[in-house]
Amino acid sequence: RNESSGHRDAMTDSASSPKGPMHARVLFLLLVGFPLITSNEQRLVQIQVIVRHGSRKQLSKSADTLEEGSSGLTPTGEKQMYDLGSWLRERYSGQDFSLSYDASQVLIESSPFGRSVVSAQSLALGLFPASSRNATGETLLPADVTPANIPVFTKKDENDIYIRAYANCPAFHAALQEFYTTDSFQDYHTQNLLLLTKLGERESLSAYTVITDSLRRIVPVYNVWNAFDAINVAKTECNPPSRAECASLEDPDIRDFLTAVEWDQLQRLAHSVEHEKYGVGIAGSKLGANILHQIRDRMQSSALTPWFIYSGHFATILGIFSALDVYALNEATLGQETIPNYGSALIFEVYEATGSGRRSVQLFFKEGLQNGVVQLTLPPEFCDSTSCALENFSKYVESRVDIADSQQWCSACQNSEADVCILAQSQNNSNTCDNNESESSAMIAVSFVMGVVLGVLLLLGGAFIYTCFKNSKSTPKRSSSSDRKSSPPDDKNQMDASLPASIVLEEAKGDSVIGELDDVDLGRV
Repeated sequence: RNESSGHRDAMTDSASSPKGPMHARVLFLLLVGFPLITSNEQRLVQIQVIVRHGSRKQLSKSADTLEEGSSGLTPTGEKQMYDLGSWLRERYSGQDFSLSYDASQVLIESSPFGRSVVSAQSLALGLFPASSRNATGETLLPADVTPANIPVFTKKDENDIYIRAYANCPAFHAALQEFYTTDSFQDYHTQNLLLLTKLGERESLSAYTVITDSLRRIVPVYNVWNAFDAINVAKTECNPPSRAECASLEDPDIRDFLTAVEWDQLQRLAHSVEHEKYGVGIAGSKLGANILHQIRDRMQSSALTPWFIYSGHFATILGIFSALDVYALNEATLGQETIPNYGSALIFEVYEATGSGRRSVQLFFKEGLQNGVVQLTLPPEFCDSTSCALENFSKYVESRVDIADSQQWCSACQNSEADVCILAQSQNNSNTCDNNESESSAMIAVSFVMGVVLGVLLLLGGAFIYTCFKNSKSTPKRSSSSDRKSSPPDDKNQMDASLPASIVLEEAKGDSVIGELDDVDLGRV
């Protein structure tokens, strides 16, 4: 009791001293200000990465439909993607972010081609090494083997309207064919005729050549990508030339076919054509709409998955760039428009304020392994220089992408092959049938009502006519003033009362007699 009394006295002395109120203010500021400070702390909560696959073997591609031949990932490509995964792990290792594999925390999706599936697996090896893949530490595999326990999910090629939307959009293919007839496309031909002619002389490129009106064999501009790819693969895989992968190429010596100046010219030509094909003017938002909606929806989920990885192609990245108009907004940062190199990565980082829970987005691009990562900016009317509030990012996507959902995409791309498009068409047909059925039902109802009304009118009309007829039969006829006698009630016929005289005809035993003629005008009769 004395200790308590002393404690209260000490509190009273402290409150009454000049320092008491100051201490109270400091304590108040700390208690009130601390939540305000911590509410501005941004914590990384989600990473979405869209990558181009690693180096592969030579690929043949149709200029009209973008159909591709088979092409597997090379050992160089495997190493590129493994290094990219290691780089991602190192980039986020210093942050409060999960770098251990958990099936509920990581989703890896890929296009159905072998080169992109193996790229995803190689990236996962670098991002999630063996030590981070097994939480229990139990394994029946040899000690030096990494568990293959990270699945990669794919869709059938015709159903891939996200990563490979560009390959499943007939409207885009039609726009490409129209682009090949434009004056600007013909300018590419005129300005590079000597180079195209030299490419046409190479036997291994003969499948991509045409004969001009002047009987000159050239690689046309619409096929220049195939020529570029053959040389680029040889330059990548034949370094050094002694590598086994180099020896397996159809024409490994093509790596030195062009001079340095000609190779630079071919690169610029191929990159310019591809960028124009997948750019805003031709592709619009068709190629990036579906995957952008998917990325945004995953950012907005109440239960965030930390990792989403999309293993795709350079056209996947360019489709997103076009939909967001990235190159126009980051011309100084990205420099010359080039095809995203093997192992390029487009990264969406999602942050959440620890106090308010509000989320924001930051966008980064790493153009191949040889280049560093750069931060991309979005329009200042939606975002600031470094980040974009998630709600504003969503508004920007809606302002740029004029395709709201997959059903609209099916219509805009004129796709009738993907399952989602078949389902959408079926629903439209069902709605049309329902509308027609409703219209038919309404017509039947109207016809039924009109029939009932007409039937009632006919009944009323018939009843009126019958009543009139009955009344006319029951009313006695007025006899003529010249007819002084009543007609007998037996079977005697009476003449029309309008005649001036009555004529009574009687039949008696087969003989006809004139019963009576009174003042009859025989001529009139």
